[in-house]
Amino acid sequence: MNDCLKYFEVEIPQDEILIEEIEAMKNNENRTIMDVQQQLNEAFPVEKFRYRSYDYLYPNGYGSAYVRQAEYPEFLTFEDYQKKLKTHEEWLNSEQYLLRFCDEKLELLRLKLKSEEEKYKELVKEIVAREMREYIDFTRKSFQYKRFLYAHRYTEKLYEIKREPEVRMWSTDQIGWKAFEYKVNDDITVYIKSNFGYGSASYFFCNLSTRR
Repeated sequence: MNDCLKYFEVEIPQDEILIEEIEAMKNNENRTIMDVQQQLNEAFPVEKFRYRSYDYLYPNGYGSAYVRQAEYPEFLTFEDYQKKLKTHEEWLNSEQYLLRFCDEKLELLRLKLKSEEEKYKELVKEIVAREMREYIDFTRKSFQYKRFLYAHRYTEKLYEIKREPEVRMWSTDQIGWKAFEYKVNDDITVYIKSNFGYGSASYFFCNLSTRR
């Protein structure tokens, strides 16, 4: 058997420089989500990759259930972003938020009951400005893109390996019900089936058959 097969590992190239640049932007309070996603767009244009998705398990475990595909992150237009900001600001200015959910609700209620309108408006202004800054930070920091990059590079390398005639078997990190048939040589065939990341229980089947 050793004369037929040789095990080896292949390094998967990663976009380390791009990731460093995006992470630096995500941690820069002078940037917005628009800046962050534009950095990704320059390397992976949204027009080309928007509808790309990959059956990629990482970083989930093999026993994970119902793992989603790795997809290109949501890409906001400037109009989309402004609409999100406006909607959130309107919510922050609503009495439902101010008198029920915000940290200063008791103080706001006291000012309202005492009819101290100017102080009430000033405090609301401070609260909304603070919460909007936090919301802008949140939208920027919550930009999820790494799994897509990892899946894209993984899939590229997998297709490259599968095209090499001397490669007879390969390991994959693909989710869902998968079946693989590896014809090692004229005498040996390996069958593998799995459902990694799909369902409440993992399923793995491996069968080796020979002509003799």
